[in-house]
Amino acid sequence: MAKDPKVETSLEFRVHPGSNKREIVSIDGGYNAYLTARPIDGQANADLLELVSDCLKSPKSKIEIVKGHHSQTKRLVFRELFALELSEKFATLNARPGDN
Repeated sequence: MAKDPKVETSLEFRVHPGSNKREIVSIDGGYNAYLTARPIDGQANADLLELVSDCLKSPKSKIEIVKGHHSQTKRLVFRELFALELSEKFATLNARPGDN
């Protein structure tokens, strides 16, 4: 079954830049992203997109920050990824892909 390229799903993440770990943790139906990058010149935003991309094994081109570019709470849109597919992938989180 081919994916509909017009399908978009969005999720909110609470970002913690400058952490000593790099991971996404599912808490109470939401997601916390711990990033090693600092919130300087978009570094934390880029790190978030890379981390989410690594966790989902999906290209960064399918993920976009649509709200919260200068805030700790960010809304990401996932193109061609269905809500069920995202929840299944994020259900296995608390691993640290690309641990540095």
